[in-house]
Amino acid sequence: MTVGPQQSLAIFDLDNTLVDRDRFFAEWTGAFIRERHLDAEVSLAILRDADEDGAARRTLFFERVQARLGLKGPIEDLIDEYWRDQMARYRCDQVTIAGLRLLRQLGYKLGIATNGGARQIDKIKACGLDGLVDAVCVSGVVGYAKPDSRLFAAVAERCQASLENAWVVGDRPNTDIAGAVAIGARSVWIRRGKEWAEDGFAPTLVAETAADAIRLIVAADTRDP
Repeated sequence: MTVGPQQSLAIFDLDNTLVDRDRFFAEWTGAFIRERHLDAEVSLAILRDADEDGAARRTLFFERVQARLGLKGPIEDLIDEYWRDQMARYRCDQVTIAGLRLLRQLGYKLGIATNGGARQIDKIKACGLDGLVDAVCVSGVVGYAKPDSRLFAAVAERCQASLENAWVVGDRPNTDIAGAVAIGARSVWIRRGKEWAEDGFAPTLVAETAADAIRLIVAADTRDP
């Protein structure tokens, strides 16, 4: 199948979509607790709560953690240690990489739209994803955050592709899927074991992983005339 020009753009979220951020954060929390001889059950609950499922800025995260766990030392040192750990862990599984390569072979333009700061770019490079996609837009760099349609438009512009009949793949209903609705795109929700709970809008398709989402996209576009 060769995909037509109006079916050629797929925009992916990064964390917990293209890469398993939950896993990398869990690995870090385990090491953090062991190294500091903290109570595992109490500390894990505090770390997860402070993290806000990855949404909390690391400065705020460590301010919360330091206050609740009574840790000493500069927050900047904790942040630096955290990022060194995470950059060493970040990777994209081979099944997802193979799926992205397949989409490119089929004629899709590929983009990454992610909320966050410049560290998101470091993550993408650590995973080797920068060489697999046509464009990357990070909210803290371009000035727009999902679900703002301007972030998706910026990806499309950099990919030299249209948003018409585009796909958006991501795990967050209020940013990824709501963003897809805002631009009139089709969407695949990475459910992460959850049930859809939003009223008023819904994803086009639901998948467990990015690799599954890619298979669904190819199947859907193959069926379309």
